[in-house]
Amino acid sequence: MKLFSLLLCLLVITQVKAQQTTGNPSTTNQQTGSQHLTGKITDPQQNPRPYVLLVLASDSLYTQDVKSTISSDSGTYTFQNIPAGQYYLRASFLGLKTYSNKITVPGKLDIVLADSSSQLNEIVVKSQKPTFQKLTDKFVFNVANSTLTAGGTAFDVLTHTPLLIQGTNGNLNIAGFPAGAIVYINNRKSLLSGDDLLTYLKGMPADNIVSVEVITNPSAKYEAGSSGGIINILLKKTEDEGLNGSLTLADRQNRYNEQRISGVLNYKKRRYAQQLQVSATNSGNFYQLTSTTTYPKIDQVEYLDTKIYSNYKDIYAQTALNYELSPKTNIGGSVEYKYNDRHSRQHITNYIHYPEYTDSLINTNKEPNGNNMLTGNLYFKFNDTKKSRSLDLNLDGIIYNNHDYSTFLSYYMNKPSELFNGYKSDVNQQIHNYSFKADYTQPFIWKTTLEAGGKYTYTETKNPYNFYNLNLSNEEFIYNPGISNYFIYQEKIFAAYLNLQKSITQKISLKAGVRLESTHTNNIQKEKYINNYTRWLPSATVNYAINNNHNLSFALKSDFNRPSFWQMNPFMTYTSNKSGVQGNPFILPTQSIRAELTYIYHQNYIFMASYGKETNLFQQVVTLVPPDTLIYLWNNYGYSRSMTLTSVINQTIIKDHWTASITNALDWRTLNATANGVAYKNTYPIYMLNINNNFSNIAHTGIDATVGGNYVNQYVQANMLLKSFGSVNIGVSKNFPKPDVKVSLAVDDIFFNNYFRLSTLPNDQMMNNAVSKGNTRQVRVSLIKKFGNKKMKKFNSNDSGNQQEQNRI
Repeated sequence: MKLFSLLLCLLVITQVKAQQTTGNPSTTNQQTGSQHLTGKITDPQQNPRPYVLLVLASDSLYTQDVKSTISSDSGTYTFQNIPAGQYYLRASFLGLKTYSNKITVPGKLDIVLADSSSQLNEIVVKSQKPTFQKLTDKFVFNVANSTLTAGGTAFDVLTHTPLLIQGTNGNLNIAGFPAGAIVYINNRKSLLSGDDLLTYLKGMPADNIVSVEVITNPSAKYEAGSSGGIINILLKKTEDEGLNGSLTLADRQNRYNEQRISGVLNYKKRRYAQQLQVSATNSGNFYQLTSTTTYPKIDQVEYLDTKIYSNYKDIYAQTALNYELSPKTNIGGSVEYKYNDRHSRQHITNYIHYPEYTDSLINTNKEPNGNNMLTGNLYFKFNDTKKSRSLDLNLDGIIYNNHDYSTFLSYYMNKPSELFNGYKSDVNQQIHNYSFKADYTQPFIWKTTLEAGGKYTYTETKNPYNFYNLNLSNEEFIYNPGISNYFIYQEKIFAAYLNLQKSITQKISLKAGVRLESTHTNNIQKEKYINNYTRWLPSATVNYAINNNHNLSFALKSDFNRPSFWQMNPFMTYTSNKSGVQGNPFILPTQSIRAELTYIYHQNYIFMASYGKETNLFQQVVTLVPPDTLIYLWNNYGYSRSMTLTSVINQTIIKDHWTASITNALDWRTLNATANGVAYKNTYPIYMLNINNNFSNIAHTGIDATVGGNYVNQYVQANMLLKSFGSVNIGVSKNFPKPDVKVSLAVDDIFFNNYFRLSTLPNDQMMNNAVSKGNTRQVRVSLIKKFGNKKMKKFNSNDSGNQQEQNRI
């Protein structure tokens, strides 16, 4: 993905060095064919300037033939596959004045940038802080050098990203989107979803993250399933000749202590490049859920107090390599392995108040769980720079195994040795996924750019489920064939897309496309259920650059979301004597349409209005099984309409020392639900606030700090209403240049307000109120050490062919 800077950046150019094999890039005669523009950005002392945004366009308003890149850790940048000729180049970053100049491609252009408040050859800007900015189709949150996330994890970054909400079911939601967002890492869909995805993000180091893109209107090139938006985590690029890397040690303290170690190694020699990432985590967790359920028709009340203690070990390893066959052709691949071992135990106090008496029970549940995943990717890349053509081919495979065991025992509270109920279950899930993908780009008629591609995916999941009831007379477990099952899911997806992009006038540009996806599924239980469907998904974006200070854009997109494999697993998991969780193999995909209008003034003020409609929404719906059993059943539950107003304000309070970003979002969401005996229709105003204050070189000590916070007044999720929640977070950090070490300290959720209070929406069957608390208040200390060659440049970024299926595991 193209990366954009996050604030109005003030840049002063103190010196420009231009070198080119045929002359200075600003004066050389126009050449023919596709070429490159390269260079390096430094400060007056020749230290590299990393993360500077560079935008190249054929007009001075930067609306036509726009390309962008970001300078690497060594300050280098490259524009590839550019037709030779005259262009306008702009560079921007927080605390520096904007540079804009007319140049000629091909060439080599080195730029020296000084502090915006200084004269030529003066002070260096030491540290820049994260900001939040709106581009045509996405928001960008720059987390480079953030003291809130230094030494933390990718999950810490996402919890501090404006507009993102963590749902109670493990999803990450974008404000104004009922469906969960899809997580990408370096433009590739993640391999996990739900709790597995959260565990993975909590093991990924944040120190290697440059920015997070919140993409609200993905183009037709993106695969179906992004109606909830896309969260794209962009990692730092590697590398130059030689060996370099970093090592991070982090310790986190809440109720338990967590230790984490991670490392990155990059190596390049001539045509060969390889990257290795390894991380390991040892941690514990505590989670408490208290709930009260009232059944008015039978005059019954049930109270549950659930305490969950768990410890887990997580290991992650990945290696990626690239070999340059020729200047036009690259081959490569990657192998990734993830292993997670988790043991949890639940202690549940259960009171069931009947009209005549009360059952007082103590429930215990032990759940050893282990999963491992192996993925592989092979790719071929061809780029013809003279004809501006490219071809990417990807072959991918995933093998995922999950072993989940549970032993549930229920005792009378006043007779601890006497069993009331019990069961045992085990699941050994296997998922195999294989895919092939092709993407092609070339110039087209009438000065348009054509993107086209296709993909084939095959997936099979096997889910043997064994259930055993406890025989109270002899306390032995007996196999129950009525509940036990063997669920097999098979899926084939055929997809193709076409995009066209054109600058209609000097100020107006258009990008439009369509995607076709045909899905063929077999659900095999005791009988076979076939579900085949085809969807056409059009999308379009129009951008109008009124002038240098005003920009207007409009986007429209149609999409649909398939349920993940585990959401279709039909087996019951009991959480108490009268509650459980169950998947549904017959969930229909959610169909959606979304329109978005955005106005940007000076990049400091961003205003967006959007409308979205979703049908066949699916989620965990709290369902009553008469007379008094609650099942959290995955099901389609209705449709929704959302109208959202969003504003983003970026301001410099004290130049070079204090910057602030404030995001407000107000969403009017109308839900119409009729599912599982529940029927309601209502409109809920949802308000979100996110504030980030960034302080640099406090009192000339070299210490940087970030103070941030977020607040949500309420949030609607299926037939549950989440009441207000939020957090306040503080972080400080200091760099020690000589040993090249960074030390940071962060405190999250200082006032312990980031927990969930839930209640069912009004109905005449039952009312459930619950409070869910986890380890959100915590202290984190980290140490980051970099070593080896500091020169870095872009590493070949591969687009995985199995993107569509990876996030559905």
